[in-house]
Amino acid sequence: MQKNGKKLLAWMLAASMVFSFSMPTQAAKKKPALSKKKAVITVGKTLTLKVKNISKKTKVTWKSKNKKIATVSKKGKVKAKKAGTAKITASFRYQGKKYVKTCKVTVRKKKTVVVTNAPTKVPTKAPTQKPAVTPTATPTQKPGTPTATPTQKPAVTPTATPTQKPGTPTATPTQKPGTPTATPTQKPGTSTATPTQKPGTPTVTPTTEPAEPTATATNEPAGPTVTPTADPDEPTATPTAEPTKVPGTPIPVEDPTKALLLDFEDGTNQYVTGRQGEEDLTVVEGGYNDNYCLKVSNRVKNWAGPMIDITHNVTDFTTYKIEAYVKQTTGGNKTINCMWESMDYAGAMAYTTVQNVVVPNGTWTKVDATVVAPGDVSKLSLYFEMANYSNDFYVDNISITEKHLDMDAVLAAPSLKEAYANRFPMGCAVYSYNLQNPEILSFIKHHYSTVTFADELKPENLLNEEATKASEDGMPVINTDVIDKCLSLAQENDLSVRFHTLVWYSQTPDWYFCKNYTPEYDGTGTAKKNITNLVDKETMLARIESYVKQVITYAETNYPGVVYAYDVVNEVIDSNGCKLRTVSSSLYGAIFTDDDNTYITKSFEYAREAEKAANSSAKLFYNDFVGLASPGQMKAVVKYLADAKDAGNIDGLGMQAHQTNLGVADGDNIKNALKLFQQNGYEVQITELDFASKDNSEAGNETLAAAYQKFMNIILQRMDDTSAPVNVSNVTFWNLTDLDTWLNSFYSNGSTYYPSLFDENYLPKKAFTALINLANGVVEPTATPTVAPTATPTATPTATPTATPTATPTVDPDATPTPTPVTTPTPEPTAEPEPAETKELDLAQGSIVISATGYTIGSAEETAFTGNYTISSTAQSATAYYILVTGGTHTITLDNLVCTSSESSPIKLSGDAKVNLILAGTSALTGSGYHAGIEVPSGCELTISGDGQLTALGGNESAGIGAASDGKTSSTLGRIIIRSGTIIACNTGRNAAGIGESRYAKGGGEIYIYGGNIYATSSGNGAGVGGGGTADASAETMKIGIYGGIISAGGSTYAIGDGKSQSICKVTVTGGACYSTNSGKTMFGSTWETQDTYVGTEIDTTKLSGIQSVTIDGVDQGISSFYINAQSGTTNYKWKLNLYVKKGVSHTIVVTDTNGEAHEYMVDA
Repeated sequence: MQKNGKKLLAWMLAASMVFSFSMPTQAAKKKPALSKKKAVITVGKTLTLKVKNISKKTKVTWKSKNKKIATVSKKGKVKAKKAGTAKITASFRYQGKKYVKTCKVTVRKKKTVVVTNAPTKVPTKAPTQKPAVTPTATPTQKPGTPTATPTQKPAVTPTATPTQKPGTPTATPTQKPGTPTATPTQKPGTSTATPTQKPGTPTVTPTTEPAEPTATATNEPAGPTVTPTADPDEPTATPTAEPTKVPGTPIPVEDPTKALLLDFEDGTNQYVTGRQGEEDLTVVEGGYNDNYCLKVSNRVKNWAGPMIDITHNVTDFTTYKIEAYVKQTTGGNKTINCMWESMDYAGAMAYTTVQNVVVPNGTWTKVDATVVAPGDVSKLSLYFEMANYSNDFYVDNISITEKHLDMDAVLAAPSLKEAYANRFPMGCAVYSYNLQNPEILSFIKHHYSTVTFADELKPENLLNEEATKASEDGMPVINTDVIDKCLSLAQENDLSVRFHTLVWYSQTPDWYFCKNYTPEYDGTGTAKKNITNLVDKETMLARIESYVKQVITYAETNYPGVVYAYDVVNEVIDSNGCKLRTVSSSLYGAIFTDDDNTYITKSFEYAREAEKAANSSAKLFYNDFVGLASPGQMKAVVKYLADAKDAGNIDGLGMQAHQTNLGVADGDNIKNALKLFQQNGYEVQITELDFASKDNSEAGNETLAAAYQKFMNIILQRMDDTSAPVNVSNVTFWNLTDLDTWLNSFYSNGSTYYPSLFDENYLPKKAFTALINLANGVVEPTATPTVAPTATPTATPTATPTATPTATPTVDPDATPTPTPVTTPTPEPTAEPEPAETKELDLAQGSIVISATGYTIGSAEETAFTGNYTISSTAQSATAYYILVTGGTHTITLDNLVCTSSESSPIKLSGDAKVNLILAGTSALTGSGYHAGIEVPSGCELTISGDGQLTALGGNESAGIGAASDGKTSSTLGRIIIRSGTIIACNTGRNAAGIGESRYAKGGGEIYIYGGNIYATSSGNGAGVGGGGTADASAETMKIGIYGGIISAGGSTYAIGDGKSQSICKVTVTGGACYSTNSGKTMFGSTWETQDTYVGTEIDTTKLSGIQSVTIDGVDQGISSFYINAQSGTTNYKWKLNLYVKKGVSHTIVVTDTNGEAHEYMVDA
């Protein structure tokens, strides 16, 4: 009892103490305080702050120290704008005392809950069959094929649209569901022919919906299905002028090395929507190598699946590595397709295969593809689909990483074109986007002097269906925008073009052959053989004449000398019986029969007439797989071309050379073909050369090298035969590298092919070395083939990139298999690498030196470290310390860093340093004296990205970002790449550029702008972007490339280009929105390379109160007075506005001033 009493007493005492502590102390008065001292909110959300312990009558003044991050109303309501931190202050007087209370608000990126039924709007028509099926009807407008202004029909005025995108859709399908898209050119296992659908392009979707499949297959062939682009009765609208894409908000990515990374570890799918709008997209447990993944279920269409809008995460025409893991648990092997979906500015859709992977039951399988992003698109999405819509599948760890070539290694290889310069020009097959990627373009120009646009110049892309049907004279109308795109790029880069092709049975729309340009069918199908209203021979010849002459006349008039050869007629010989192709594959044959060569003869006649009228020196060619065919087939070519040859209307034969036997066992056929064509007076060109090697081992590469060398040696020997020398005037390879070979997409055997001279990194293989050695007179011993000969493909490639697959034919023995998907090797799943560690450094503690192996701060010894850096400063004012990077490759994030250094440029690169600078928050770097804001000398590379703002000011004779000067000499500029962010770069002490060179420039530097909001000016003698003025007498050419972004620039002589008394800059502009703050000055330098397409126009805005917005033809350019105000502190915009607009088009420009008044200007560029 005594113990229990003590316990009870203790409990009562403790309870009384707790109660007393919980009661308010009446003697102490409460002090005023904010309801929160710290707060975390999400972008777009609000938070209301209050001041406690004051009377209601007390007046409180609320302010935000960083309005870009968060704003605050008069009543204390805080609204989050974007990620970062902001101090919110409340100022007031209470009981005679002044108070300032602060709340630190942290704004985080937006995250949402799981969405299982994403409200995604999808087209009203969609295919429902398995990927193996070809659509049934002809769409009224092909995806990705925009309408363009006709050049020959003044009565018809469709407006111009952006040019054809990478991954342009293929020929319009004409056959019934379940059958392949074209008829074979010959039996499998014989010589090669051309496929009907190009690799790297999407399958076209029907305008009527076929029936859903009734059974679920366990092992389907690969091949995506896609949605149609427009209802046939509602053609897509076309803009009147080429718009400029305004940067938007990308999906946030924490890993600065990634353009996109979705691993679903936050438990949400906030950036994923469903293509059909009815899918269940659920984050579930059991991810690949982590906790969670995305489950895709409740699909009611084969094309249904998860889609991610990556429009603003990737840069046009840039190379990316796309990776993801996919899984299915429905039994057997299934094919999951990873695809692009792009929409141009006219609203036309295009679908392109990224990669198709065969996924075993229950196994995570990796998607691993390297592709070039499409360009000139208003929207770009990545999506996944799987046939048999009743089956669910899973996706995880989706990542997109920008990939760059080691250009030093790439360009260190001997030049192929130079090695064979005394023999013949070397060429390659390309897409226009290859020429818009600076790295790939450099590779092409290093090795080749001629190009063949593999698909873009074929009839399906040049014939304008809508305008043709409306033409008054009943003749076809052509789109010229694609011609402009391809030939202007070639012209700008000094590349000669093989124009491929004018008259071809494939990739020519069926409506072109029909009465009223509308096919009618017999009711049993929609194949070519089912068409009942083909025109007669006379009408067809008139159409051919009109089309051929329009194309050649336009090309030769607008781009004289660019085209060196026209493939006037392509592949008319049928290998079965050596006759002309007939109705099963060719509508030309259906109209003219299998022995009437009239249309062939006339096509060359029309081409020669057009060529002579244009005073052209281009050669006219027939192109086919001759040389690998039977002797009878070779003779058939000579027979059917004899009339054109006798009339003097044909110059040569193009020999496709897709070799399947690495032993070159058909070398005799090649020799005999060359001899036959020489005897009949033909010039010869090798037009589509590759070898179908599946062995990438050391021995396999030796075999491939021997094959290439043997083939090329046959050519050289026949050229050197003094008794009957053959005139071989060009050799063209049908791929750039192993990465983009057509063979992976054509064969359905699951093999990966390595047919090229170059590997996936654009580096030479042994085959390349063998050809270089051969050119130098060294012939290696012939290797024994390490692989068995494969069957000769039944189709010739028509493109370099990956293919959109359809299936190997299972019906109709006359059909040619269309390309099956590219299957990049699928390795066994491996653990993802751990993310790089990030070191946070404070510049207030001392100057920071970063080497290849570690860092020092202040006087401390070096700390070993190889991860990423985040650098900020806790100092209340600008620190006098600096950051020096002496070597290595580093990712550095600037987090609200303010630095003014008198000892050095605030950030200076040296040695071989490469820095990926990520902008977070608002940073300001000021170089006083003879220092740049960020110094980038020769041998160094600076890449700027992120969503923050950077102000970089250079001192005397030094750039804001770029080279620095000591008053007598200048450092040579390195390479500057800008991808995103808001950047204000100015020279404040005259004689230097805002971004670029300092005074006494030595040239040789490079500046490439792909995105971002940029304001760059020089205080005198320099350019906004470019030279600094007074170039060194021995200065090299400086390269400036503008491919995107919004750039406002002001300079002494040019806004972008050379400084005063300079002529060293070479400016290329292919994208972005540029404007100049020069008063009456020229926008670009004298060596501006896109003058023929774009032109500067000046708008006098000196009397306006300021600029709130600028639109060109209704497209907001994102231009305002912000950049100028941020630098000068003024409120009036007193300079003239110099805009860059497309030439030859009337533009409506609207400038809205800061009072909200709109000022409209009409400009005929």
